[in-house]
Amino acid sequence: MQKILGLDFGSYSIKAVEITQTFNAYKVERFYEVAVPEIDGIDPEAVEYTAIRQLFNENSIDYDRTYTAMNGLMVSTRTFNFQNVKKRDVPLVLQNELETNAPFNLEDTIIDQQVLDISDGITNVLSAMCKKENIEGFLNALKDMEIEPKVIDVDYLTYTNLIPFLDTGDVRSGGPAMSRNPVWDPGDRCKLILDIGHLKTAMILFNNNKFITARTIRMGGRYITEMLSKGMGVSFGEAQRLKHAVSYLEYKPESKAAEGYEREFAVAQQMGMAATDLVKEIIRTLHSFKAQERLIPSQIIVTGGTACIRNIAQFLEESIEIPIRIMNFDEERLRLDENDTDKVTILSQALAIGMRGVPGKTNSQINLRKGELALVGSYDAVFRQISNISLLAMGLVICLVGSYGLRWWLYSEQIETMKKQFQTEFKAAMGGEDKKLSGITSKSGWEIQEYSKAAFSLMDQDLRAKKEAINGFVNIKSAVPLKVLKEVSQALSKDITLDITNFHVRLNGTVDIEGETVDIPTAEKIGDELKKVKIFENVKVSNPEKATGSNKTRFSLSATVKEVN
Repeated sequence: MQKILGLDFGSYSIKAVEITQTFNAYKVERFYEVAVPEIDGIDPEAVEYTAIRQLFNENSIDYDRTYTAMNGLMVSTRTFNFQNVKKRDVPLVLQNELETNAPFNLEDTIIDQQVLDISDGITNVLSAMCKKENIEGFLNALKDMEIEPKVIDVDYLTYTNLIPFLDTGDVRSGGPAMSRNPVWDPGDRCKLILDIGHLKTAMILFNNNKFITARTIRMGGRYITEMLSKGMGVSFGEAQRLKHAVSYLEYKPESKAAEGYEREFAVAQQMGMAATDLVKEIIRTLHSFKAQERLIPSQIIVTGGTACIRNIAQFLEESIEIPIRIMNFDEERLRLDENDTDKVTILSQALAIGMRGVPGKTNSQINLRKGELALVGSYDAVFRQISNISLLAMGLVICLVGSYGLRWWLYSEQIETMKKQFQTEFKAAMGGEDKKLSGITSKSGWEIQEYSKAAFSLMDQDLRAKKEAINGFVNIKSAVPLKVLKEVSQALSKDITLDITNFHVRLNGTVDIEGETVDIPTAEKIGDELKKVKIFENVKVSNPEKATGSNKTRFSLSATVKEVN
């Protein structure tokens, strides 16, 4: 059973989840987290990579494949609607579009795209761009720790992988926000995932479980700490300690501190004021979604480390007037270890990243590890794959050669049969085989093309000779009957139906013609046309009459033939 490791390189902590597939569901086997401390005078990246080493050194992490994601602040994402563009043409069309709109040089970037939807001739495409140097630095740091991620996604886009596993509940069953929501969506189709992290807050909008758009606000838990530090007049480190110790925000003006808890209440009030700024930015983004996408979420699913602060969900719901639900999962499809059930909001990003690698269909398809930065993996596996492909190719070649040989044998038999049949029919038509043709067929493997060319040439010569003979015979004086027949044929209309029953030319030049036709008018027409024959004189046409025992009409003609040359 393959184990997938999802790695989330957060700004506050490094998180990892091990995911396995059970009979009918997925399970989070283990969850790991190591904080990334802020140390003055030390490069934050160096601290982060030290935390990664600590995570792997202190834990026996068992995995087969690793999946991770870039910080959304380092990636530029956009959606495009292309009209009448086929899926295979999307990369080229997108490249042309980005050349004029990209925030940096395309040669120095990694670009990937995902077709979100195709309907009514419109192809909806999501593009992701990241500077190549950022991905190279990221991979080099991981390589030093022998970590080779198969995919580098974009952190907030990976939440699309969790959509099928969310337990969204029935938000229409009640709740204080229900009566205050002026833009309620009765179909409950549009949802928003709100990931409140340390440095940023990601807002990912979905409709009918399909990704629509996303925005990142550069405010999160750190902003609350900074505001707390200023408001309380303490250092950043002390403000961080106070925030974690109180882990509660107060936003109601009428609230008062309990006796003995005045300092904690002051901390909660300062956190509430800082959270107010964040809420304002969230509301602005929701109005932007409404204006651009014409969508307002019927439910907001909150996650992220900062979402662990008590009272933040209630504050958001009362301020935004949209039902708020803390992220949770359908236990029948995605199971968590008992020790991790209370850490859903903290591990959700790492889980979303890891779910990219589970078998089956996932929604996220962006991979910034492309081109020369693509994963090669084990060379042994590559060689095995090459060997398997070579064997397959050899088998296909053998099959093709065998198939060609069989077809050659079958076609050869058919060609020989056709050659013999052609030869036999030509002999019957010509009354024998010319010496020239015999010379061709006497050779082994003679070609029917050569034989047919010679045969048709001989037939053409024979036909010309017979035609000349007939013309000569017609032109001689003794061939008067033929001349009479020729003149009669030329005189009669081609559409006339008749049967000649008697045609007699006597030596004294008298001509007798008898025949049958369809009716009396036709017979009269025949008589009229025969009277016009140039070589006839003294033409006598008898009256037409019905033939005895038949429905045909009989006619007869007698004439004298003029002197003909």
